[in-house]
Amino acid sequence: MKENKNILLVITSERDWKKPAEEAMKIAEEKSYDIHILFVIEDRRIYYLNKMNETEFMGKKMSTELTEALLREKRQSAYSAVEKIIEKVREKGIKVKSTILSGDIVSLTVNLAKEISAQEIVLSWGHESFVRKFLSGDPVEKIRERTGLPVSVITE
Repeated sequence: MKENKNILLVITSERDWKKPAEEAMKIAEEKSYDIHILFVIEDRRIYYLNKMNETEFMGKKMSTELTEALLREKRQSAYSAVEKIIEKVREKGIKVKSTILSGDIVSLTVNLAKEISAQEIVLSWGHESFVRKFLSGDPVEKIRERTGLPVSVITE
């Protein structure tokens, strides 16, 4: 029985997926890998709204409604982007699966990479703010350290 080999394509934006998807497809074709797409909804507004309490934000109910509305909007954009990527990957004859999750990019990527036994990771990455890197460390390096896998970082 042939063992499936996977490349994990991590997308963080509905706009910045074309180059990372092309890179993942190139690697998948060269090495006979399947592609597993992980779209990570990592929106700081959602994170902070989830942390707020009634005194900080016009009541918990409004905070919950706003959080849910933002998540719905982000999920809709994520589904749209993932559908476009799947279409491109299937045109190349490559097997593809997808997952859309919200949360911390490092833990979600590390956990899914282990779950699917990924051989490599291609990561779509926008320009990281200096403050975030300084406070939390470089997420790309954390992913490399925790998975031990090659990580290609592609920006649009």
